[in-house]
Amino acid sequence: MSRNDRPKACDIFGYRPVSFETAFPEIKNFEMEVDFEPELLRDSYTAHFSMDKRPTEYIDCRESLCYRGGFSVRDIFSEMVGKRETKYDGWQMCRGYLGSPKGKVEYQACVSRWKVRVSIEYNSVPTTPPETEHQLNPPRS
Repeated sequence: MSRNDRPKACDIFGYRPVSFETAFPEIKNFEMEVDFEPELLRDSYTAHFSMDKRPTEYIDCRESLCYRGGFSVRDIFSEMVGKRETKYDGWQMCRGYLGSPKGKVEYQACVSRWKVRVSIEYNSVPTTPPETEHQLNPPRS
């Protein structure tokens, strides 16, 4: 398996794909900045996201030796929306590991990390999409 073909977080931990609007209908607008700090001596990078340029559900680790690497954007947004927070500024650690070329031997946890800053503007009236309303408030027997 080549280094570029190693599975990343989105391949392993993925949820059923849904649109951002369906997952977070209460968000009117957001800005997100992600700074990647690799474990090994590789180039760092910064990515910017917004309603016009939405992130994927997982940000994959760019470390070529890493398997299953990355972090969940969905988890950050879910926690913020659940608490109605408007700002997040924190670190996300890679979930992956550095391994042998075929991934059968784990050498060590990947210690790549991301500095993540999120700013959310909420809709004035919280909304619940019809398909999740039943799940949140199940009928009483």
